[in-house]
Amino acid sequence: MRHLGPASLLLIGLFVTPIDLSAQQATIVYVNRTDSTCGGHSPCFTKIQAAINAAQPRATIRIQAGTYPEQLNIQKNNFAGVVEADRIVIESDPAAQPGQW
Repeated sequence: MRHLGPASLLLIGLFVTPIDLSAQQATIVYVNRTDSTCGGHSPCFTKIQAAINAAQPRATIRIQAGTYPEQLNIQKNNFAGVVEADRIVIESDPAAQPGQW
């Protein structure tokens, strides 16, 4: 049985490229109407529409409880090669109580 030496492994390493997993990971986008820092979470928006506009495939838009006097326009269906797993989820913040972040 032959073992590969360091030079052979280096040569193989030149032709093998790592998979970019960051492009596949979901991100959470935070929205809080009264706290522009979202309690230290980032990215943070004070308007839901701004978060929708910034969201990329697989993002979750997490909205703090409150009244958001906005009219929303959701048109994010123009991503090339999109699949079901790429959907954008809009949800209320499951950890926060009204008036708390």
